[in-house]
Amino acid sequence: MTFVQPAQLQEQKQRGDVSMKSKATVEARKNRRTLFVRQTDTFEEVRGKRISQMYKAFMGISDEDEEFAPAAYASNKEVEVEVKKFPFGVVRYQPGKNWKGAMVKDVEKPFFSSDPNGRAFEAGVKPGMVIKKINGQDVLMKDFDSILESLGDERYRNYKGWTLERTKKKLPLKITFAAAAGER
Repeated sequence: MTFVQPAQLQEQKQRGDVSMKSKATVEARKNRRTLFVRQTDTFEEVRGKRISQMYKAFMGISDEDEEFAPAAYASNKEVEVEVKKFPFGVVRYQPGKNWKGAMVKDVEKPFFSSDPNGRAFEAGVKPGMVIKKINGQDVLMKDFDSILESLGDERYRNYKGWTLERTKKKLPLKITFAAAAGER
């Protein structure tokens, strides 16, 4: 007994086979792969550090961001925030001079009352604040990457390929921010 598929299913199968092997599709796939590989293999100098274009894109590092000196924030007013769950809501951090310190550049505002992405905003975190301490340990002058690793930052986590379970082990976090330059 031979089972024959309906003509419509046979036609879809043939179209799928042909389209996945067509010259245009194969060429597009090669171009996407080349672009991805080029981002990981192409490096550039950003503020004295050689980084890949992929790292720059993942972290959202912008050439327009002005450098800041983390030490200048040492005496600014402090804001302490406890992170009990991810996501926290800080969208982007910026490295300081010589890649020391981390400044908050973008904070996500909540779209609804219990939006988990708005936790940082609701806790009073604002763009321009600098991370001063994590769990009581002074990180003001630490390396940018080590600060983001300590935070379990979402972008850094995705860039490194870490699982959320790995970073959940860091919770809860007590982060002390130094207020922005104009606030003392």
